[in-house]
Amino acid sequence: MGIIQKSTHFTRKFSSTSAISLIETVWEQPVLAANGTLGSNEELAVESSSEYGSYSAFKAFDNTTSTIWAFASGVSTGTLIMYTVKPTRVSYYSITNHPATASSHYFSIPRTGAVYGSNDNSTWTKLCDWSSEADYSATWTLTVGSHDFYNYHKLEVTSSNRNYCSGANEISINATYLSSGQPAWWGAWAAQNEHKWAIKY
Repeated sequence: MGIIQKSTHFTRKFSSTSAISLIETVWEQPVLAANGTLGSNEELAVESSSEYGSYSAFKAFDNTTSTIWAFASGVSTGTLIMYTVKPTRVSYYSITNHPATASSHYFSIPRTGAVYGSNDNSTWTKLCDWSSEADYSATWTLTVGSHDFYNYHKLEVTSSNRNYCSGANEISINATYLSSGQPAWWGAWAAQNEHKWAIKY
């Protein structure tokens, strides 16, 4: 989509001072056909703390309302990890709850939780708490408003409307990433000097 939202500068001193401009650009969510592998080169991979049979995590990201993602049978709380190979800054999630027909088949919908960010899938920073009273089939917005970029985001569900397996019909991620026209040597140099970066807004 290429919508420019903000200009950011990573600065690094050489024999002479130089600055490389990175542009904050809208991240485009791919359509998933499988969960994928966290930490891989995939644009998006997901992992649920538990899954109910064929109701895999990726089915909340497959761009169809005919499938759902759900925690294991009888599990109303848990986590969903979303990995992006590009570090992203999440503004909000648009979440469509399980359809009304699912309410009679022992599926529940999330009510409270939190969102966390990480760059190593180990050390997590809480980005927000959330709550929702949205009903079955409803689409609602979970505002994150993060100021930082992360490879991993964890959606935690701490309560649901019933003690049945919770989850979602569809999840849309509204996020940005940093892009630029760096020279060819930039990728290798950045990896070696990551700890020396200074981010200035």
